[in-house]
Order: sequence, then C-alpha cells, then structure tokens
Amino acid sequence: MPNTIGVIDCTHVHIQAPHERDWEYINQKGRRSINIQLVGDADLIIPNCVVKRPGSVHDARILRESALYRVLQSNRPDGIILGDV
Repeated sequence: MPNTIGVIDCTHVHIQAPHERDWEYINQKGRRSINIQLVGDADLIIPNCVVKRPGSVHDARILRESALYRVLQSNRPDGIILGDV
C-alpha cells in the first residue's frame, strides 16, 4: 500500500505463569501468556517491540502505553502504520 511505513500487531506467547499474580497472565482464550506488540516495516525490520505485558492486557492498552504511541502523538510520521482491530 502506498504511504505505508509499517504494520503493527500483538500476539500471545504461551508461558508457564509465575506463582504471583498468575491471574494477570490469563488471556481471552483462558490460557496463560504474554501479549507482545511488534511493528515491522517493508524491509522486514522490527523497529519497535514491547515484551512486558501479561496476556490479560488488551492490544490497544499496550499501544497507548508504549513509547511508540508517545512518539507518534508528538511527531506525525510521513505515512501510515497499518493495524488490525
């Protein structure tokens, strides 16, 4: 797509949950996971990655609390980043 500078998505990586606060790691499918946000570009480079949120955290929250979001709010890129809903 013209003017596309990257794509963004989150994915769940299944884990053996820690003993403390293990309920935070239970995702929508009832499995324990870490929710990872990745941004990739046309050159197959990953310029941004967030690997610190438990599986119960929604994708939109991960983006809103990321450094990438703060950069995009203050410096509008010359193109678009595609993502799913």
